[in-house]
Amino acid sequence: MNILIVGSGGREHALAWKLKQSRRAKKVYVAPGNAGTAIDAENVPISELDFPALIKFAKENKIHLTVVGPEVPLAAGIVDAFEREKLRIFGPNKAAAQLEGSKVFCKEILRKGNVPTGSCQVFYDGDSAIKYLNAVHDMPVVVKADGLAAGRRLGRPSYPCQWRSPVATPRGASRRRVSVAGATGKPSRGAAVDRSIWAEGRSFAESSCSC
Repeated sequence: MNILIVGSGGREHALAWKLKQSRRAKKVYVAPGNAGTAIDAENVPISELDFPALIKFAKENKIHLTVVGPEVPLAAGIVDAFEREKLRIFGPNKAAAQLEGSKVFCKEILRKGNVPTGSCQVFYDGDSAIKYLNAVHDMPVVVKADGLAAGRRLGRPSYPCQWRSPVATPRGASRRRVSVAGATGKPSRGAAVDRSIWAEGRSFAESSCSC
């Protein structure tokens, strides 16, 4: 079978390396790939977000299975796009990918399902978040912007006065609204309060949990 792996990181290199070992794998492509994947597969110069070009490539090269590594194309709906074209693809659809794409959404699902998780507050404006944080005494807590952050945009101050910077301008993002779903208030889009603040899309959430 011909396999297409979407992505350009170390995760995709690991996938290419392992899938190539399968006796059923005839050809393994990686789009766009990197120097490492070029050793174990054939790189294809197509962006992971160029769904029309990826779909065209899959059809023209008789791809039997597409495997998506990065969260960004998953959150953008690559699985939905491929399935509309009756192409086999491995990964969550856009709706399910919100579990990774939105910490607020994920917290809401965990809370509704009674899944053990740290509590969390969600805010939609920076002033409210900072006011809440200034009242928190059991430091440290974690401030993180909602949405895909690729492992970044995380603040873990040791003192209340250090909250202002990560809340006002999360790393890799412009100034946003802040959201908090508190222990006492109804979360506007998910999140329970856990010593952490997450933000939804254009917001942030605060939490001292390891979620």
